[in-house]
Amino acid sequence: MPVSWAEIDAFIRVAVLSKRCQWAWKLAVLMRYTGMRCNEARLVRWDHVQDNWIHLPADLCKTRRGRKIPIAGDLLAFPTEWRDHSGSLVPDLPDGARYKRSTVIQAFSRLWEKAHLEERVPREAFGHIPGRANSSPTHTFRNCFSSQLKRAGARWEAVEAVLGHYSSIGVASHYDFLDDLMLEAVELVPPLNSEVQTVIALTAAK
Repeated sequence: MPVSWAEIDAFIRVAVLSKRCQWAWKLAVLMRYTGMRCNEARLVRWDHVQDNWIHLPADLCKTRRGRKIPIAGDLLAFPTEWRDHSGSLVPDLPDGARYKRSTVIQAFSRLWEKAHLEERVPREAFGHIPGRANSSPTHTFRNCFSSQLKRAGARWEAVEAVLGHYSSIGVASHYDFLDDLMLEAVELVPPLNSEVQTVIALTAAK
C-alpha cells in the first residue's frame, strides 16, 4: 500500500513541532504539493516562480531536462508567508542542507521515527533503489503524490509530466492541453488536515 496523505501530514505535524529543524516541515509541505524530488525542492528559488508555476532549470533536475510544475491553490499562501531575503523558496535551511543530501536525510529519518511511521514504512524500504545507502523517507512524498493523484482520477500522463517522467509519456509531452491537465492534477492534492493547519498557525503566532 502506498503512503497516505494522512501519514504524510502526521510527519509534517511532528516536523512543525520540532525546534531542531524548522526548515524540514516547509520542505515537506513543498514536496507534498508538488511531487518534487528532495534535491529539487531544497534548491528551488523565487527566481524560478512565474505566474504560479515553478520553472525548474535543467541543472536542478535529475534528468537534466528542465520542467515546470503548477502550484496548487492551497500551496500558494505558504511560500509567500515564508519569503525572506535568501531568495530560497524554502527558507531557514542550514547552509549545508542546500548542498548536502545527507543533511536532509538525517533530519527526515529522525522525524519519520518520531512520527511513529517506522512500522508503516521501515527505513530499509525508503527510496526506490534496493539496498541504497542512506535512504530516506523523502522519496515516499513523491510516491504518495504519484499514487494518490492517480487514484483520485488525475490523468496518468499529467502526473508523470509533473514528476518529470517525460520518457514515460513520450509524444504526450508535446500536447498543448497537457498544461491544463497538470493544473487539474495538482488541484487534487488535498489540503493539509485541520490539525496540522492549526499547529502551523499556532507556531507562526509565537
